[in-house]
Amino acid sequence: MPRVTVCVRGERLVVPCRDPSWTLQQLGLEALQRYTKHWPTRRTPFPQNVCFTLKRCYDQQPLDPQSVAGVVLENNDVVDLVIEGDPCPPDSNTFIPAALSVEEHVHHQPKAYMALDGNSLMPADLVALGKGHYNIKLTQEAEKKINQAKELIDNIIKEKRVVYGINTGFGKFARVVVPPTKIRELQENVVLSSAAGEAFMCCM
Repeated sequence: MPRVTVCVRGERLVVPCRDPSWTLQQLGLEALQRYTKHWPTRRTPFPQNVCFTLKRCYDQQPLDPQSVAGVVLENNDVVDLVIEGDPCPPDSNTFIPAALSVEEHVHHQPKAYMALDGNSLMPADLVALGKGHYNIKLTQEAEKKINQAKELIDNIIKEKRVVYGINTGFGKFARVVVPPTKIRELQENVVLSSAAGEAFMCCM
């Protein structure tokens, strides 16, 4: 069952295509219903008999509402839902009005920083980070914990102890011991396999 991320008023909603025959119109209506369910009072109500256009995020090309979603979209595609006659909400910095082109919607590097200490991160902080309001920096306490963890892992490898996820495979490969020469590659692949594909390239 393919899943599509639909951006409604700056909020991202993962919408599974429950029926293979769903059109893009039905996909959009499902996204609006989910949006209303999750944010019933925080947002301006939709206009009556709401009309909307779905556009691919990467090129802002309008999609035919009668097209079958599973045919024109791939699993994990991201699309914008632009509501006709709906003003851009003041607290959103990700919504792309229909009058703007994708070139005009540029990323602005935030100037403020959020310090991560490993203890005090709250859900509201994650939302602010997700919307690009802050850069991230580590506190000395957090750096100390990272160095302690690294020292622990180095000792495990030096002592040739077998520890799940450090020098073994994962899941059904948990009993496969990874040789020391492949441990770095294993850990890099763990990070890459969990990447969402939504940000700037990070050099490792």
